[in-house]
Amino acid sequence: MSARPTDITGFMTKIGDFLKSADLGQGWPVYKDSAGATIATKPASALDFFLNFNDAKLYDPNPPQSPPVMRMQAMWQECTGGKTTDPVCPLINDVTDLLKANYANYTAKFHSQGSWNCTGSPAGPLTDQLLLAHLYGWGPFSENCASDANLLQDTPGYEPSKSKSYAAVKNEFDHLQYWDFADHDKSKYGTYQFHPYVGLIHGSDFINAPYVYAYSVDDAVGNMQTDGTGLIIAVGGPANLPNPDHATPDVHFNYGYETKYPSETINFAQYGRCTATPNATANPDFASFPIPLGIDGSKSSIVNCPVSFVDNTKRSYQLKITKPPPWPTNPGYSPEGHSFIDCGGNTNPQVQGWCNAIWVYQQTLDDSRATTVYNVQIGAPPPSH
Repeated sequence: MSARPTDITGFMTKIGDFLKSADLGQGWPVYKDSAGATIATKPASALDFFLNFNDAKLYDPNPPQSPPVMRMQAMWQECTGGKTTDPVCPLINDVTDLLKANYANYTAKFHSQGSWNCTGSPAGPLTDQLLLAHLYGWGPFSENCASDANLLQDTPGYEPSKSKSYAAVKNEFDHLQYWDFADHDKSKYGTYQFHPYVGLIHGSDFINAPYVYAYSVDDAVGNMQTDGTGLIIAVGGPANLPNPDHATPDVHFNYGYETKYPSETINFAQYGRCTATPNATANPDFASFPIPLGIDGSKSSIVNCPVSFVDNTKRSYQLKITKPPPWPTNPGYSPEGHSFIDCGGNTNPQVQGWCNAIWVYQQTLDDSRATTVYNVQIGAPPPSH
């Protein structure tokens, strides 16, 4: 993705590319307006059209006649019907079993679970479309009940102690969104075929927006926690913003807070992010801080962000990152890992020795996006003499 958001023309072009892609989005349902005219650049989400599957007034084409939707249904039906041994099927079947168990709990307790505050009758019968609407929306069966009734994580049989716990099945659901079928039957199942809408949002040939939600619980990329001094809402583009670049992953700076020596105890008092003057109080309970990786080559890049410390003896510490990732994958110290650190700003010999033992590394998590985590390991302060 470029360092700047695309303009509206480029955005619409990418939507058009998706809707013309023969192996992914061609024939994907788009919305109709209130007069029944097709809105050619407004694709619907799977969550929406499975809930309104046979309403021809809402979409063009009607979902039952949409080739991508037909492929999605066929894949699910072949897996749940035991008609294929494709490696994706165990994941699809586990997710389907959880939704079926959640529906069974919903119908069994609808009239007796007082805290659910249900009225009327439960939704049903459990058609393919009703189940797929809840599957793609990753939502519990709680129609005509309180919003917190029958939550998926409370489904009987999926407790944390179970081998197929809710968390384990949720992880499988996330993996399905990015499942690559390239090594299997590409004529039927290509990359993102479980959920082509995710390909529209995250696919490198289309919108290619890596840090936004593409499905209802796309938390690995869309749920970002960071700190700041306020919120800026921009309309029409990033022009004149303090930082016009898109969001990036954090680099985690992990430091040793304190060292006790026979004659003294040394601790870090303050640290500074992207400043040579420490201005944030070091907390012994949270001896780490994040800095966004930034866009390589821009002023927001981590390589343009000096890090500083001061200890309780008033000694100053300086370090810089010299090169952006990729970084070594070895979590332990290595000369290669240290080669990404610039210690040139230190004049005190003890501080220079401290800086010479700092290193970087990166790890790949076992989540749906194979998320990369970036770390800088920093030791506790050295003795003062």
